[in-house]
Amino acid sequence: MKYCKFLLIVFTLMIVLLYGSQLMGQDTTAGDTFSTQADTVAQSDTSKKAGAGEPEIDIGKRGFSTETLIGLIKLSAEIGYFLALVFVLGILFIAQQMLVLNREAKDAQKIPIDKIGIMSYDDIEKMFTHVREDDSFSAEKEQEELQKLPLLKRIFRKKKATAFQLAFSLFKEFKTRGSTASFTEITDSFIQYLKDMFNPFLTRLAFLSDTAGALGLLGTVWGMFMVFYKGDVEQEDILQGMGIAMATTIIGLIISIILNFFTTIVNNIFDRHIKKINRISEIFKERFMKLEKAQPMQTPQIVIDSDALAQMPQRQETVPAEVLDRKSETQKKEVETVQERQVFGPASEIKIIAGDNQMAEVGTELPEPIVIEVTDSKGNPIENQSVIFSAEDGAGTFSNDSRIQKILTDEDGQAQVTFTLSKKAGEKTIQISLDGNNSYKKTLMAIAKPTPAAKMVEVDGNYQTGELGKRLEKPFVFAIRDKYDNPIPRYEVNFSLVKGTGKFQDSQNAHLSTYTNENGIVEAFFIMGNNRGAREIEVEAKKVNPSKVNLEIFAA
Repeated sequence: MKYCKFLLIVFTLMIVLLYGSQLMGQDTTAGDTFSTQADTVAQSDTSKKAGAGEPEIDIGKRGFSTETLIGLIKLSAEIGYFLALVFVLGILFIAQQMLVLNREAKDAQKIPIDKIGIMSYDDIEKMFTHVREDDSFSAEKEQEELQKLPLLKRIFRKKKATAFQLAFSLFKEFKTRGSTASFTEITDSFIQYLKDMFNPFLTRLAFLSDTAGALGLLGTVWGMFMVFYKGDVEQEDILQGMGIAMATTIIGLIISIILNFFTTIVNNIFDRHIKKINRISEIFKERFMKLEKAQPMQTPQIVIDSDALAQMPQRQETVPAEVLDRKSETQKKEVETVQERQVFGPASEIKIIAGDNQMAEVGTELPEPIVIEVTDSKGNPIENQSVIFSAEDGAGTFSNDSRIQKILTDEDGQAQVTFTLSKKAGEKTIQISLDGNNSYKKTLMAIAKPTPAAKMVEVDGNYQTGELGKRLEKPFVFAIRDKYDNPIPRYEVNFSLVKGTGKFQDSQNAHLSTYTNENGIVEAFFIMGNNRGAREIEVEAKKVNPSKVNLEIFAA
């Protein structure tokens, strides 16, 4: 609300400055001023023709009035009305966006941020008693509704995504799953939606600001054209054309500055709103994590009554005695097995079956899927257990194109995912945990190796000046990279002196063959010969672009 008051004060000051002269009763009509100036010009011409002396022209009467925005618009002829239209559209867009931000700020005040940390689950639930289930945030649903609207309604549509709606979505997620694992993903999706809805406003204002400047330049060119296109230039034509040129330039610059100023203010308000959204999400996540630890989810236990199993009616049939003996032994073993596993405890262990320590090129999928097994303390597989696979930032993505994926275990207690490495080489860490229980975790590694060498980059050492017989101050430094700019270690690079005298420090002759280090960097120190003049050195590496680079150094 305070931002709206600030903008209202600024708008009021603009109106006072622009129309102040009219409020004080001053005559600022551009048409009258122009008529007075034209009469002065006509009198001047008449005096010249009559042979009279050069009349004194009052600059205050001759100049165009620029005391109000309306006066400038009138002075700038037809182009001025287009500039006025740009200005009005810009103010409308700014006012509409401020109303939206003000509404969202009021909505965020419904959330007692200072009290959430001490509220019980029941108190938080009461806060959302008046909210319908279908009011939770969904970026896909919002985009579908938006696409159905006509263009004009789409521009001025009030966004439904608010801070209170996000808080309700987080509460609904925790109520449904009993976990905060997906809070970050929900918040990121919500903030991205807000940014997607805000970006068109920035685009429109940038276009209007650029258009105002372009119209000012157009008016300048048009005014100059009016002065000179006739060939026989009259003083009245000069004054009229220059007046249009200067007035359109001034009004275009003023409108552009005003629109940029208010766009910056609105953008800053939006950034503060996004920070508040993040803060609300963090507070809810911290509180629900505490509630999650205080009331852990219990895995139902399955108890099989062996006595009831023994009392089950047996089918009567005639079989040989030896078969009965074998059948009896088999039933006995089955009962013993059931008795050993009659209680299936909660999931307590994660085993990595396959997929650890794999290696593949950056940007490609790992050769084998990652397979894990979830069991209880006795080794029994747990079915329908939600398992969270999460990769570190920049490591890559799972089959859902995200760095986090949830999978339910099958009847064998197993779950598997595929993983695609990012385009950055190095070791990647993937963590596996049970949804709703972070006590049991497993970590596996994957290595992303660079693609074949693609380019040679000059880093330092060219165009040096050195003393005769002494080593150059800096070495020649080059980097070998793949197509994704990953360093290529242990790659051969050749340095050759093709002009002048000198030698390389490591080889003590005019040629040096060396290899890049672990960071894909190769260095070569050069010792100047005793002859003056320029030296030329050729650097070559095979199967890269460029394959050859020429360096030039000079003797002092």
